[in-house]
Amino acid sequence: MSTWEERLSGASICEPRRPFDVADGLRRLALEAGYLPPPASERPEGVRARCRLEAVAGWSVTRTGAAEHMKKLTDIMDAPDPAFTNWAEGDLDLDGLFVFACSLYLAQHPESARFWWQAAAGAGHTAAAYCLYLQHLIDGDLGLADHWWRQISTNLNDPRGSGLNVDGPVLV
Repeated sequence: MSTWEERLSGASICEPRRPFDVADGLRRLALEAGYLPPPASERPEGVRARCRLEAVAGWSVTRTGAAEHMKKLTDIMDAPDPAFTNWAEGDLDLDGLFVFACSLYLAQHPESARFWWQAAAGAGHTAAAYCLYLQHLIDGDLGLADHWWRQISTNLNDPRGSGLNVDGPVLV
């Protein structure tokens, strides 16, 4: 066998293919070309929003009355009271939903927390809407963050609304 034959005999052996994530590659190209905003971890407002959300969630679960709100909510979920008629008719403790969502967030379950914040915010809980605003800023979803910011403004400007939905003083 000649030297060339020896060299070419190994040419049919191919290097195994490495997996390639097409979506990730396209995202990287779009980011480098300037079509996408930088990731939330690189944006100052995302970092500030994370700090604020952790502070609000921590405050909500440690404030006076938080345990009673959670107890009321878990009682409804475990064994519904015959007096409890409807989840949508005002029988539900919105502060309990809010505290539950904040507990989930602090336990590293942000998607579950988002669900319960949406339930409370949809019923008019302004602090839950603020948490959703912060969560969407963290995720870089500025359109939804803007939606929840407008909802906060609407709740605070509504003379019939419940304002911030808090019992005690609020430090801004």
